[in-house]
Amino acid sequence: MVVLDVETGRYFGLNSVGARIWEGIEQGLPLAAIADGIVQQFEVGRDTCETELLDLVRELLAENLVRIDSPPASGPGS
Repeated sequence: MVVLDVETGRYFGLNSVGARIWEGIEQGLPLAAIADGIVQQFEVGRDTCETELLDLVRELLAENLVRIDSPPASGPGS
C-alpha cells in the first residue's frame, strides 16, 4: 500500500502489516482492536505487535498523515 500526502506530494510505502494498521485507523478502530487483528492475522507476538503499531502511529502523527480526535462527549449537558 502507498499513502500519498496530498499537501506535500510525498509518498509513504506500507507493508502488509502497515496496510492493515492503516485500514484499522481508517475504520476508526481503537489501537487495541487493530493489534488484536494483527496478532490473529500475522505470526507476531502481542508485545512486538504493540511496539511496532505504536511506532508506526507515532510516525504517521509526525508526518501529519493521521490525527488524534477526542471521542464525542456524551450525557446530559455535553
